[in-house]
Amino acid sequence: MENRYQYGGILTSINGFLGKVAMAGAGAITGVLLSSGGYIANQVQSDSAMLAIKACYLYIPALLIVASMLWIGRFYRLDDHYEQIRADLDAGRRAPPDPSVASGEKHAI
Repeated sequence: MENRYQYGGILTSINGFLGKVAMAGAGAITGVLLSSGGYIANQVQSDSAMLAIKACYLYIPALLIVASMLWIGRFYRLDDHYEQIRADLDAGRRAPPDPSVASGEKHAI
């Protein structure tokens, strides 16, 4: 059965774009933190530069992990619907078919 939209392609392109934006942002933030800490390549680093390095590799990732755990703990609600989902799957119930897909219509995005 064909979909009206190519969801796989759409999601893949969005994922690729957001990945590039995230990597660029992370590189920029790292550069700003190291610059503000007084990092100088190939030199013995000052205490502020060492703190900036530790922030980039330890403190900020730890903070983001804890924030993610709190966010998921607060907003993950699949457990509340698990029994109904399981019952629907066991009963063989599916979502009703999209009439435009059943008729064989193809639409551009």
